[in-house]
Amino acid sequence: MTLILYALRKFPKEFFYQKQRALVVILCVAVGVSSVAAVQIFGRSIIEYYRSNGQMITGGDLVVTTRRLSTEQLQQLAGAEGLTYTIVTTDNQVAFHPEKRKTMLVEIQGVDPEVYPLYGELVLQYHSGLAAALRDGKAVICQATQAALNADVGDQIWLGQRVYTVGDILLEQPNPQGAGLFGTVLVPLERETLVDQEQPMRLLFKLESDADLEAVANWLREVFPYSRVQTYLDYFARFEEAATRVNSFVLVVAMISLLLGGLGVASAAQVMMRQRLPELAIMKSVGGRTGQVIAYFLTQVLLLGLIGTGLGLFLGAIVVQLLPDLLGVLPIRPEFSVTLPVVFVSALLGLSVTLVFSLLPVVRGAYARPLPILKGEEQLSDGKRSRWQQGGTVLLLAFFFGLVVSYLVSSLRLGLGFVFAMLILTGILWLMIRGLIRLVASLPIFWGRSGLLVKSSLQSQGGRLVASICVLTIGLGAVSVVLFLQQNVIGLLEETLQDARAYNIVIAGVPGEDTDSLVEFLQEHPGVEQYVEIASVRARARVSKEAATGVEPVQSSFILSLLGVDPADSYFSRHIVAGRDLGEDAVEEVVLRLEIAQRYGIELGDELLLELGTTTVRCVVVGVEESAEGVGIGVSFGQGAYVNKALIGQTDAEVESLFMARSPDGAAEVVNDLRFAFPKIALILDVGQLLDIFYRIFSAVTTFVQFLGLFSIVTGFVILAGSILLYKMERRREIAVIRCLGGDTRTLLFQYLAESGLTGLLAALLGIGTAHLVTWVLTTKLLSGYYRFDGLFSFGVGGGVIVLAAAIGFLSIVDVLREKPLTVLRNE
Repeated sequence: MTLILYALRKFPKEFFYQKQRALVVILCVAVGVSSVAAVQIFGRSIIEYYRSNGQMITGGDLVVTTRRLSTEQLQQLAGAEGLTYTIVTTDNQVAFHPEKRKTMLVEIQGVDPEVYPLYGELVLQYHSGLAAALRDGKAVICQATQAALNADVGDQIWLGQRVYTVGDILLEQPNPQGAGLFGTVLVPLERETLVDQEQPMRLLFKLESDADLEAVANWLREVFPYSRVQTYLDYFARFEEAATRVNSFVLVVAMISLLLGGLGVASAAQVMMRQRLPELAIMKSVGGRTGQVIAYFLTQVLLLGLIGTGLGLFLGAIVVQLLPDLLGVLPIRPEFSVTLPVVFVSALLGLSVTLVFSLLPVVRGAYARPLPILKGEEQLSDGKRSRWQQGGTVLLLAFFFGLVVSYLVSSLRLGLGFVFAMLILTGILWLMIRGLIRLVASLPIFWGRSGLLVKSSLQSQGGRLVASICVLTIGLGAVSVVLFLQQNVIGLLEETLQDARAYNIVIAGVPGEDTDSLVEFLQEHPGVEQYVEIASVRARARVSKEAATGVEPVQSSFILSLLGVDPADSYFSRHIVAGRDLGEDAVEEVVLRLEIAQRYGIELGDELLLELGTTTVRCVVVGVEESAEGVGIGVSFGQGAYVNKALIGQTDAEVESLFMARSPDGAAEVVNDLRFAFPKIALILDVGQLLDIFYRIFSAVTTFVQFLGLFSIVTGFVILAGSILLYKMERRREIAVIRCLGGDTRTLLFQYLAESGLTGLLAALLGIGTAHLVTWVLTTKLLSGYYRFDGLFSFGVGGGVIVLAAAIGFLSIVDVLREKPLTVLRNE
């Protein structure tokens, strides 16, 4: 204890004496802790927001999700005491502004303006209450819908087959789930249309006493036996579980920069021990034991780690304020605050990284022999500790840190797997970079006095650049691969929409009286290049193997969705994985989806007995189809099969028509014309609008991952600057000797700029090059060979990294170049 107190008392003096080395440790820990703290503050603040506003977010104390409401159920609810409820219907539809000819996907919510919402309040632009805004059958639209439709109060908009007047603009709503991914439109609830009708709806309940929550929930489960009944506590429990899993995963990603920052800690600790060897030798000479020496130096290093942790918490609290604007799609704005669990996690990780990465250099120094050090014969040796012992120590330290991570993420497999995966990755990169530096030093590319100095420096001290190159490589690689994947996926979607074989308009729910007019419209509209009509029917199917094996039909049956297509239509192509496609002449053939064939053991050549209305037809299975690789544009038809459209026309089955069309110049204008000409059609969809929603979500996720990757890049530059600072004092004599022998400042400046620039060059080549390789593999395997090379980012960012690395090297060494060489040598 006395030794620890002595170390604490002497710490301020040591800190200011070795402020550059101390600053490296503090910054390396601070950058890593800031990423961890930002993620923790963000995740825990959202969980706390949901915990504090559970009823408001859920919509009520209890929620019943159902598709049908009977008169008897309404009567039972009317007789309940101490219970207030409201009904909210939901329907996804296309909103259309006929005057501005604008469309948007929206979620239509039918609400009772006198009761809704049960918790919280709606903020409208012009009215103080929802009842006035929805009076006389008006609608309230959200700001996103207003912007997309270019609509304002008093304008008429079409929602499916209904016409509404905009009564107000919705600025805020208490339920963030209500915002959804689409625009939101509130319309008056029509109770008379709900009874015994298929309609997705939620019944929200508010209780007078929270103590009756479970009793009322059980009663509602009896009233609604085929519906889902959940309390707001159930919602929060599921959300908290999911959020905790996501937070643990993101925490692991955020710890990459912290773990890489440990390399800078190790480098600083190694230099610190080398320069304090005389002090260490004196301590051991006067009777200090090795354990005491280790405890003394570790205490001071851990204090630096504690300062870095505090600074990281401060930076994380600042950085987290940027995340809501960075993500964009976040529907809530919680209050971000540093809580005790965040402090505990950050401190545990910061001190653990400091301990793990400084322990080996401290132990190596503590085992050094004092007498040779005092004689000047030994700087830092391993003594009796062999390389195998050092390797074993590294594994033990990695295992310890893995246990710490496992505790924080509540998963031993994830924690240990992450730490050892990073250890292996860093080890491989470390060996690769050392080999590359040796290779570069051996190339005949150095000439002149400056070139020879660069070559000599790389051969003798190139190892000190490895850590910064390694960290920069991982950071650049993480950011680049996410960006490249984002560009390739979005590029694939855009290319698919522009593909001459891709439909970008979907028309469904076509009334029978509009079918002929719609066909004529599609044929004559100049913006429509191609269209196809698909007949959809539901049939009961039985399997027969009689045609192939003589076996009688199997008695069990199943429901099958049949799509009647024109076999000659090359636009609506099928991805056949076995057999062949439908023949143009043979009508009684069927192509099955792969999952259907596997589920029921159906093979090529088997027959399906299909009951279509009152007609039973026999179709031979000629092919098996599955979804094509890559990202497809279209509609999921569920469990289904394909038959010739002419076959369906020979039956009396009830047919639903689905049209898919292509507009080569973009679907927006055609969709607007269709919506204006056919107001009774239920769904007219521009597929590009779906891609816009996907793009928002995908961009938010990838942007967040890139944001975390930036911490690794910053850590790499900190380690680069730190390595130059750490070794600067050792190179002062070298610079003075060279200048006394005739070397000028320009020569030395070029040498250090070349060394720093080489660090950036190798990091850019390895990081961005590896990112391109990974992206190419992923896109060619998952996205059907699509790959787009981003030369602007690659060369722009790569050049920026080289310039920044060179600038850091210049700023770190310029003060030494100003010193007079004779003064330096006299002081030595």
